[in-house]
Amino acid sequence: MKKRVTIIVSYWAAAVLIIAAALSSLELSFTEALAYSSLFLPGALAMKYSIYLIKRDEPKGRKFKSIIFVSLAVTAFEMAFVMLVSTLIMIQNGMIAHSRSLEVPGIMLNPVFLLIMIGIMMAGDYFLEQYLDKSIPVKEEPLTFFSDRRKETVLPSEIVFVESNDTEVWIHMKDGRKLRNKTAISRWQDILGEGFTRIHRSYLVNRTYVSSASPSQVTLDGISLPVSKKYAEIVTRILGHE
Repeated sequence: MKKRVTIIVSYWAAAVLIIAAALSSLELSFTEALAYSSLFLPGALAMKYSIYLIKRDEPKGRKFKSIIFVSLAVTAFEMAFVMLVSTLIMIQNGMIAHSRSLEVPGIMLNPVFLLIMIGIMMAGDYFLEQYLDKSIPVKEEPLTFFSDRRKETVLPSEIVFVESNDTEVWIHMKDGRKLRNKTAISRWQDILGEGFTRIHRSYLVNRTYVSSASPSQVTLDGISLPVSKKYAEIVTRILGHE
């Protein structure tokens, strides 16, 4: 895990330096170019984790609107940061004292350019993580919760599906156990994350165990579960191709 983190941090540092070298061609000193290129880092990270929080199970229309909103918000903050850094550079160079107007490289206020640079950084990070997932996989973290007043510790990969039943949920395990818990199924969906898909208000399934899926039914580990109309499109789009 430590090696993986080191590689990812090194990538982001290298990306900032490469962009700084490119920006140096805009008649900026390397220090100024580095200050501007550093602005892409918080924007790219904010975009990355905001998109990560947009649930994969959301309808396409809502997901698209969420991504557009995040992109606009990140672009606005990036432009504000550019103005701030430009002001600090002028103060550092003593330009404010001489009443010179604020000088900002025009391209740094171009929203398309800002999004392209952020997109390039995110793309590099995406392909790096795809490579690391194969070469240095993240160790699965166990989950600990209480079932019938007993502490249970399980791996997410051992959970076949989660079933909501009135005020409690049943955690159906690969070994046949059924663990009862009071945590809402919507909360379990957040805890279990990407590998699990909601197919019904009462069911959250582990995609690993899905053998077949249709707009009305999902079969996993020899058990057939109903699909509600609300989640039919999601099941077809996500589980129907697995």
